[in-house]
Amino acid sequence: MGFRGSSRYLISDLQMDVGSVLETQELNMKTVNFLSRLFSLQRVCRKCYRGNLASIHNFNVNLIIHRLSTTTNYGQVWIGGFIRGRLRCRRFFWTDGSYWNFAFWAAGQPRFGRGCCVALCTRGGHWRRASCKRRLPFVCSY
Repeated sequence: MGFRGSSRYLISDLQMDVGSVLETQELNMKTVNFLSRLFSLQRVCRKCYRGNLASIHNFNVNLIIHRLSTTTNYGQVWIGGFIRGRLRCRRFFWTDGSYWNFAFWAAGQPRFGRGCCVALCTRGGHWRRASCKRRLPFVCSY
């Protein structure tokens, strides 16, 4: 999968109504009222929207998702990244199976982060490692 010019993004937020629409010049973006664990969210993106948690392959897509994320009342939102392995064996993956070819880590990340899932910070748009059990808004790409 990965980014395509016609991709759309949905973001959840408990403060917004289901189906409310935010529009930008680049993409249509909707909000969904649903929070759960990262891998459950991937199933929601697939079942409900025939999409995936967002995989980010360039700075422009990161910027679009970051701008959308600032509409939430949370410090972070889930994107579809996760980590397997430790130290030198650590590998990064996207839940949609696309190639990991871009990263926008916050200072000290991912080395000093905790958790195996990747969240995008609503301030600055950088990424952080986080516990997959956290309940955060999430971004689907479809």
